[in-house]
Amino acid sequence: MSGPRKKYTAAKKAQRVERALRAQELMSATPSSATLIATSLFIREFVERDKRSAEPKLVDACWVEYAYMSPLKRTTSFTAEYLKVYRRFYEKYVDSKEAPFRCPIDDIWAANEPGEMNSLWTARQHADELGMPYPIFLGEAMEHAAANGYKQFPRPNQLYSDSLLRHLTAHWQIHASVERLRLDEWDERFLVTNYAGDPAQARLHDLVVERIKAKPTHTDINIKNYVLSSQPAIPIAVAIDRLGGSDVQTEVKRASRIPTQPDPDQAARYIRPCIGIAYNLDPVVCGACKVAALCAQVDAKVDQLSLAAFGDVEPKRAADREGARERQRTRRAKLRAASESPGPDIT
Repeated sequence: MSGPRKKYTAAKKAQRVERALRAQELMSATPSSATLIATSLFIREFVERDKRSAEPKLVDACWVEYAYMSPLKRTTSFTAEYLKVYRRFYEKYVDSKEAPFRCPIDDIWAANEPGEMNSLWTARQHADELGMPYPIFLGEAMEHAAANGYKQFPRPNQLYSDSLLRHLTAHWQIHASVERLRLDEWDERFLVTNYAGDPAQARLHDLVVERIKAKPTHTDINIKNYVLSSQPAIPIAVAIDRLGGSDVQTEVKRASRIPTQPDPDQAARYIRPCIGIAYNLDPVVCGACKVAALCAQVDAKVDQLSLAAFGDVEPKRAADREGARERQRTRRAKLRAASESPGPDIT
C-alpha cells in the first residue's frame, strides 16, 4: 500500500528545509503585527485565497481542542498526525516491520512539496468543517480504505472525495457525543483555573452543557464528571447558569466547592486565531470581530508585499501560472526535438 518515496535533488531538499524552518519560526514567534504579516505572506505562497477565506468560519467549526490554534498550527498538527496514523494502519494491515520506515509524506507540513502542502491544508479544512479530531478523521479514512479492499491508503489529496466525506460525516454523527475531552493534553487555557469567558472556552462549555442535557437521567453523574471532577471541563458558576442551577448547586454543596470567577483581563486578550490569514468581508463572519480592522490592515500590507515580490497579490496563482508556462515550454521543446530528429534508416 504505497510506492517508494520520491527522491529529491539537493536544491529541492534545501527548499523544503528552508520552508520548514520558516514555518517553525513563525509559529514560535511572539505575536505581533510583523509576525501576522510574515505568516500571512508565507501561507499565501501555498494556499489560494478561496481556501484562506474559509478559515474564519472554521475557527468556530473545528473540534474544540483546536479552538486556540491558528490555521497554520492546525495544519502542522494534522500533517504530523497523518504520518502517525498512516504508519499505524500500515503496521496493522501490511507489514509491521516496515511500517516505521514508511514516509508517504514529511511529517512537517512545510517540508513537503507545494502541491502536497496544499492538499494537506485542504484535507485539514474538511476535518475542521466536520468538527472531527484529526486522529479520528484520519483513522476512520484509513480504516474505510482497508475495509473496502483499496490497494493503497488514501493520500492527502484523496481524503476529501465526496464518498469518503459522506462516510466520515455518518461516522462522526454516531460517535461525536462520546469522544473524550482530554483536557490534560489540550491548551492550558481550557482549564477552569484559567477561566476567562473567552470564545474558545465558551465552545467547550457549550459542548459540555449539550452532553449533560442530552442525558437527563444521568445528570448527577455527568455533573460529577464534567463539573466536580479533579479536572473539570466547565466552571461551577457557568454550569449553574447554563443548567438551571438546582441539580448543580446540590452537587456543589455536597462537594463543598467554590465557584470560579472569570478573569476579565484574560478574556480581553483573546484574539481569534484566524487573524491575518484572510480578511473576510462577510459581516456575518467577521463583522463582530474586535480585530477586524487590524486584520484588514494586515491583508492590505500583504497585498503590497506579494505584488512587489511575486508580481501578483496571490503568489500561488503566480507560481501556478509560471508552472503552466514551464510545462508548455518543455512540451514544445520535446516536440521540436522529435520533429528535427532524423527518421529511421530504411535503406
